Amino acid sequence: MVLFAWFVLGAGAAGAAEPAATDKVSKAERLEAILNETLPESEYRDTTRCLPTSHYRKIEILSDRYLIFRGRGERVWINRLRNRCHGLRKNQILVFKRFGMNLCGTDQVTGRDRGFGIGGSATCMLGEFEEINERRADALKEAFRQARRS
Repeated sequence: MVLFAWFVLGAGAAGAAEPAATDKVSKAERLEAILNETLPESEYRDTTRCLPTSHYRKIEILSDRYLIFRGRGERVWINRLRNRCHGLRKNQILVFKRFGMNLCGTDQVTGRDRGFGIGGSATCMLGEFEEINERRADALKEAFRQARRS
């Protein structure tokens, strides 16, 4: 079982919305600060390498590094890609290259533009899946939305 944390949702998301403190800091610097913030030990989460395809129904692109997988009920997982996926944008269709029945951290993802599917992102590798609650997923989405606006 691997335990680690790679984002702050409560305090980090609230801090991203403070205009006075963030006016002098670039969007990229604010996002990195949010994503690299160390959580207290009580906030560390278990991660899993694979997610059965039957567990999720919808995938949202947060950035060129983070994907949210939404399942039945309020089940939500976040996946931090192993590297930034250059060209991956929120409105793209995701194409996965799986090597088994589940979606795993060794599988590849590419974002394709809608329409004729011409253009898109680089092919990137998924990371581990971490189950989070709906409130945290919404806080993450809002933090990324705030960062894109500035």
